[in-house]
Amino acid sequence: MVGGSGCHVVDVIVGDKRVVEVDDGNSCRIDSVTCESSFVNDCDDVGGLLRSFYPEPERILLSASWKGIIHSVGQEFEGGVPAFRIALAKYAVECGFVVNYLKNEAIRVTAECMMKSSTGCKWFVHGRVLMNFGVDKARCGLFGDFATSFDQLRWYLETTMRTNPGSVFKLDVDESSGCFRRLFMSFHGCLYGFQFCRPLLFVDGTFLKGRYKGHLLAATSKDGNQGLFPSAFTIVDVENQDNWMWFLSQLLKGVGSGRRLTFVSDRQHGLLDALSVVFSNAHHAYCLNHLKRNLIDKLMGLRTNYKLSLMKILVKCAYAPTVASFQHYMKKLRHIAGNGRVDSVLDGLQNDKWANAFFRGKQYGEMSSNAAKSYNNWIGGARELPITCIVDMIRVQIMIQLSNRRAESKRWTTKLCSVMEKKLVDSLELAKSWDVIVASDTVLEVHSSISFYVDTGRQTCSCHEWQLNGFSCCHVVYALRSSSKDVYDFIDHFFHVDCFRESYKESVYLVPSSERFDFNGASSSIIKPPITKKQPRRNKKKMIPSRGENVKQIKCGRCLKYGNHNKKPCKTAI
Repeated sequence: MVGGSGCHVVDVIVGDKRVVEVDDGNSCRIDSVTCESSFVNDCDDVGGLLRSFYPEPERILLSASWKGIIHSVGQEFEGGVPAFRIALAKYAVECGFVVNYLKNEAIRVTAECMMKSSTGCKWFVHGRVLMNFGVDKARCGLFGDFATSFDQLRWYLETTMRTNPGSVFKLDVDESSGCFRRLFMSFHGCLYGFQFCRPLLFVDGTFLKGRYKGHLLAATSKDGNQGLFPSAFTIVDVENQDNWMWFLSQLLKGVGSGRRLTFVSDRQHGLLDALSVVFSNAHHAYCLNHLKRNLIDKLMGLRTNYKLSLMKILVKCAYAPTVASFQHYMKKLRHIAGNGRVDSVLDGLQNDKWANAFFRGKQYGEMSSNAAKSYNNWIGGARELPITCIVDMIRVQIMIQLSNRRAESKRWTTKLCSVMEKKLVDSLELAKSWDVIVASDTVLEVHSSISFYVDTGRQTCSCHEWQLNGFSCCHVVYALRSSSKDVYDFIDHFFHVDCFRESYKESVYLVPSSERFDFNGASSSIIKPPITKKQPRRNKKKMIPSRGENVKQIKCGRCLKYGNHNKKPCKTAI
């Protein structure tokens, strides 16, 4: 605080002494005052005896928050370079290291940590004041160590199961070595809500970026408002048939076999065989976007416009509702491509896996696995953290999403979810000038530019959109409205507000971290980090140096070895 006449007073608590320093510009005076620290005063400060059971210190200095003042790559400081200098000074004081400014200009600052450590902390600030520093060291300080995080899974799973009964969790540990192998998690709120979502699951995998790397496999559905609904996820060392088989087996325990499901995927390695074994009664659709990329790879060297025209024909083949229309566009595609360019891509595919005309399941118009890709982006920030932090961050995101959408649905006054209600209104607006001829109680004919045959008894339309998408097309909507029938009775219940609210009825509950210190696991053994293997693909090497040329060696932040690579491309087994 600032005293009178420009005097600066600094009040610091050191142990049981209160040190007061007064600086009036000419001289400094330090007074020492003994602090009373009786039991009664402590209770008054914290509000009772409960604080004595907390793992945190009884008193927290005001500078404790400085430890998180610099927290991530890409952090921005609104005050510019001066604000960054202040933040860096506070961070250095709290963490206990010396900072050396290599470049200290008005718009550009470079500073490095003088602490002797393997992380090689360094800060760079340019233009908008972005910073980059010892990321691993900072993450370990904020989220804990990568290695010990695996052993914390026992406490986390036991606590989460107690607060979220009915969930399906499975931790697989190698009995001989005590090392982590894989983890499956599906919360009760997700399993309950999936019963009221369409029987459609998007499965995909993404790689993790932490010290021990690994992969995260996930199954995602969609709610009645076309929003992502996470169902289950697992963390494994590598994406192969064995791990896919294990993931799908655990998923089957959670979702059950009561409904015939449809899976949409990118045909990942090992997934095709595992899916046919575990969910033998399910349908499997291939992602159309993935097929398009495969075809583009076969058309290397051709003009961009030419490849785009072929992609449009491929899309028409996939969306073609009848076998005759499919064969028409397929013949056109092969003719334009010529020289058998597409044969190697399409001949190896089963038509009932990617074309509407042959697909026997219910795909609800979902022709790609973009939902799974969106899920990977949704949890993108967690992929760099220790494993316990990964699963907890995903839990928090699911908990927030379920809560927000539950609150959002309370404001709806329509029978359908907001997105589907708008689609219904747009269909009526499009068809307001059409004519309808009633042939019978269930058969109607709709005349627009051409005529369409609608059978409400069999729930079919000659445009095939009703059958493929599971939602009434514009011809059906207008025909039902003209015949004084309730349109909502002919729309799948998954799109109704009541079903949407039921899917978000259950919650994902908190996991109090304070209980970690009271955990007494049944096993005294410690779960060790996984034994990583050398990853496939050859290592990237620099060109052979000339004689006398000095090649700078850097220390990898993952394997801690000196070489010409960093932790991002590191494939060394640790």
